[in-house]
Amino acid sequence: MEKDYMEFGHENEAVKKLFPKLTQIGIVVPDLEEAMQQIRDIFGLEPDFINVQSPSGYGPKTCYGEPSDYYHRIVLYHLDNIDLELVEPHGEKNASRDFLNGHGKSVNHLAFSTGDFEGVKAHFKELGVPVAMTGPMSKSPKAEFAYFDTTDRLGFMLEIENCIEKGVE
Repeated sequence: MEKDYMEFGHENEAVKKLFPKLTQIGIVVPDLEEAMQQIRDIFGLEPDFINVQSPSGYGPKTCYGEPSDYYHRIVLYHLDNIDLELVEPHGEKNASRDFLNGHGKSVNHLAFSTGDFEGVKAHFKELGVPVAMTGPMSKSPKAEFAYFDTTDRLGFMLEIENCIEKGVE
């Protein structure tokens, strides 16, 4: 018997455990102000949150396993239960800037919050997917994120945040 779309999409409980909550669509842009103006013109929206240096949390940051001083200027638009993030990358070693240089202004990542950060890392390691960037979450010193470079497989990266695991909203 043929299954309907929703039932089929929720069969794998292991995957559902690793990626339980889609939180964000990230678009990398060369000029944040210009991109904000385009969102304003097209959708009539103003940002809900602006961060001129993200991550602003304290802790080490890496890019492809090497220490890095990267940062992003970002804005967030809260759209129902998902955020649209515009990302302007800065710094020498920055996977988002590399993505922008290679793909232009486009969807850079989907972000998921997980309750099993180590399980996600192990899952991607088993698949041979490299960790592109890591760092502390700006919204809480307890939480961290990792970008996994799934660009060759999906056309964009996956950002995984351990907010559920750390009890951070």
